[in-house]
Amino acid sequence: MSFRSAARVRGLGHMAADVMEFTIPRRRQTRRTDVRLHRGTVTADDWSLVDGLPVNTASRVVDDLAGERIDRGHLAGLVRDALSREQISTAILERVLSRHARGYGVQAGNGAGLLWGNVSILC
Repeated sequence: MSFRSAARVRGLGHMAADVMEFTIPRRRQTRRTDVRLHRGTVTADDWSLVDGLPVNTASRVVDDLAGERIDRGHLAGLVRDALSREQISTAILERVLSRHARGYGVQAGNGAGLLWGNVSILC
């Protein structure tokens, strides 16, 4: 389970998860309207079991959703919940957000600036 589905299962943020989202290694299609497939690689470090289900980790969820440029409010909620539930460290979070800082109007590579700076997602 990935993206918004994983966020919901992990209790991160308040985004609509009206479809089940999965990341798979090859391009595939489905006729199901309640399933969204993303193409990508999921390593052993990117997921863990939650109630018996393989679910992307908080860091992977933040990385995937920031990569989709979800709005700042939803990103902030996701980040706050991940930090408060101790599902991610600030160091890992800054590293993950550094890949997406420019897309949120912060100097490229400045994950700490996105997290804590003047244009912080946590302000």
